[in-house]
Amino acid sequence: MLLDEVFPYIPKLIDSDFDDRSFATFIQTVSYMDIDRIVLQGILGNRRILDGKDVLFPYYDGKLIKETIQRISETLGKEYVLGEDLLTIRIEILNGTNVSGLASRTAQLFKSYGFRIASVMNAERNDYERTVVLDRRGNPDAAKRVADLIRCSQIHSQIEENRDETVDVTIILGKDFDGRYVK
Repeated sequence: MLLDEVFPYIPKLIDSDFDDRSFATFIQTVSYMDIDRIVLQGILGNRRILDGKDVLFPYYDGKLIKETIQRISETLGKEYVLGEDLLTIRIEILNGTNVSGLASRTAQLFKSYGFRIASVMNAERNDYERTVVLDRRGNPDAAKRVADLIRCSQIHSQIEENRDETVDVTIILGKDFDGRYVK
């Protein structure tokens, strides 16, 4: 890509403040990236105008961002975790409490970590005292990964014959869940 006949045209296509040498170094570095290992990450927070500028204040004082970066860094460092098991865990989140919107907010949390949300709805009842993570496909590692994120110790396997194939893990939120962690 850095061939003498091609490179002069590339900086004209990209708006940046790189000088030619810095841009060449950047392009060379990017060319070594393994695009299959790129994780797109959104940042959740509240937007406000501060001194005339639009500023994002991350939720949980930025702790969520730090945890996300740490988890992704740990995961990307493990070759054996890559592929279908990495960020393709499909989660069903059920609100087992009477706290309105708890499952939806929890879905946003898991999305921010790269998990796929299969469904968000109310549980059959709203009096769950304890949060439960259910392995629905015989993959206890996936259930543990989900449970660890919210510090849930209640992990069970519930594999049904006529199960929903789009769900790997089900979370039933209980009264012990504060919106971020199980207490």
